[in-house]
Amino acid sequence: MKNLIKYFLACGLLTFGNACTHDDLEVFKPSENYSNLVDFAANNYDLSLFAAGLEYTGLADTLRTAAGPFTVFAPSNTAFNVLGVTQAADFALLNRDSLKMMLRYHILPRRLYTADVPDKTADNFYTNLAGLPLGVDLKLGSTEPGTYFYAGGARVSRRDVVVSNGVLHVLEKAIKYSTGKVTDVLESRPEYSLFTAALKRFGYWPQLQQGSQWTVMAVPNSVFDTNNISLQDIEAMNPEEYHKRFLGCYLFRAKIPWSHLRVLEAPQGSGQYYYNSAYFRIPIEGDEEYCSGVGKSELKFFISRTNPGTSTPQALGDFGPAFKLDYLCTNGVVHDMNILLVKPSQAKK
Repeated sequence: MKNLIKYFLACGLLTFGNACTHDDLEVFKPSENYSNLVDFAANNYDLSLFAAGLEYTGLADTLRTAAGPFTVFAPSNTAFNVLGVTQAADFALLNRDSLKMMLRYHILPRRLYTADVPDKTADNFYTNLAGLPLGVDLKLGSTEPGTYFYAGGARVSRRDVVVSNGVLHVLEKAIKYSTGKVTDVLESRPEYSLFTAALKRFGYWPQLQQGSQWTVMAVPNSVFDTNNISLQDIEAMNPEEYHKRFLGCYLFRAKIPWSHLRVLEAPQGSGQYYYNSAYFRIPIEGDEEYCSGVGKSELKFFISRTNPGTSTPQALGDFGPAFKLDYLCTNGVVHDMNILLVKPSQAKK
């Protein structure tokens, strides 16, 4: 439940379920008479918590009685479990309106099959029941495990389940969306308080509040603690004594959801985005001798010299767990990191 409270603070969810007597998910068979979206979800164990959330918020009545059609991107029970919701009664502890807004973000007032989304594309926007744009990304594979289908950065694990008043896709995690900016997400999450303090100290905060699109690789307090860096240490730093790579390696002037790394293939020689080669990398503003980015083969975050002469980066780090990736905001996206790529001593002039 603690994780779910954090979800609503930044407005986020992920994975685990037990066996039960409910039906397994089945794809459409023309000869069968499929029930509506709510009844179908309620009678499939892996979606029972999603169905309970619909009932608690009153959305069940809409989806049960309205002709539609609707498209539902339904977080699995595992997605709710990782947030601390393990039974329907847990929803009673949540703010009904906040939960309703979150669920409406997962529903489109139209029918959307995989075949309706262009292959190898990202940010195909469709207006959801919350009245906000929901980005859908797709890269078809030769086999089902090789297909990457995302809604709002959450991967679809089961697609194109047809019901009487629409179509349903199952998500591995819940979509995380904030109507605020990347700075609002960072300030709303206590685990990024030291990273936030550092961004403010080094003068990045006003930039991140502007209209440009940003990707922020947010370093949690636990990583600063591991490196023995306290709030007092950050406040005592003189930004003029450090190269921009110290914090600039975590900031990109582009919106790069995790799903884009899976579905997009940029033209060779683009000079900026190398989704289709060994690395995706961008020079660090004000410290262009260095660049940071994401390796395609391992999807690890890295920093290296811009012209390294070698494929081995200077430092590598993993992203945080899936439910801490893709905090979508009005001016970009925030991802969780598990490493301080550049220590203060390494950035000292």
